[in-house]
Amino acid sequence: MKMKAKTLTTLALMIALTVILGLTPLGYIPIGAIEITLMCIPVVVGTLVLGLKPGLILGLAFGVTSLIKALTAPPALLVPLLDQPLVLYTSVFLPRLLIPLTTWLVYRACQRLKPALSIGISAAVGSLTNTVFFLGLIILLGADKVAEGFGMTVGAVIGTLATVGATNGLPEAAVAVIVTIPVVKALQKLNQ
Repeated sequence: MKMKAKTLTTLALMIALTVILGLTPLGYIPIGAIEITLMCIPVVVGTLVLGLKPGLILGLAFGVTSLIKALTAPPALLVPLLDQPLVLYTSVFLPRLLIPLTTWLVYRACQRLKPALSIGISAAVGSLTNTVFFLGLIILLGADKVAEGFGMTVGAVIGTLATVGATNGLPEAAVAVIVTIPVVKALQKLNQ
C-alpha cells in the first residue's frame, strides 16, 4: 500500500490520538452510570478523510489499545472472558475492524446527500457498529461464561447487555456525529 507523505502524517497523528484516548481515561467519559466511549471517533474520522485502508489501520490500533486495556485493567464485563482468548480477541478486534468498513460503505452510499448529513450518518453507523458488534459478540460467544462469572442466567446477561447497548450506544453515536462532522469538514478543506 503506497501512501503519500501527507496521508501518512495524518494517519500517524490519528494513531497517536487513538493510543492516547485508548490508554488514558480521555477515551472513556463517565456520565452517571454510563461510560461514553470516544474511541471510534478517530477511526471514523480517519476513514472518512483518508479512506478505507488507513481506516482499517486505525481500527486495528483501536483493537490493540482495547486488548491492552482488557489485559491490564479489564472492565468488569470482560473479566470472565480473560481465560477465553478466542472470545476475548474476537470481541475486541472484529468490531473495531468493522467500524471503518461500515463507515466507508455508508458514506459511499450517502454521497448524494448533503456532506454534513452523509458524514453524520456515517459517524452514527460507525459508532453503532462498534457497540452492536462488541456486545453482540460477547452475547454470541461468551454469554454463558459471563453469566457464570456474575452468577446470572444467560437471559439476564443478554438483557443487561442490551440495556448497556441502548444506554451507551445511542449517546456514543450522538457524540460521534457531533464531533465528527466539523472535524471531517475541516480536514477535508485542508486536503483540497
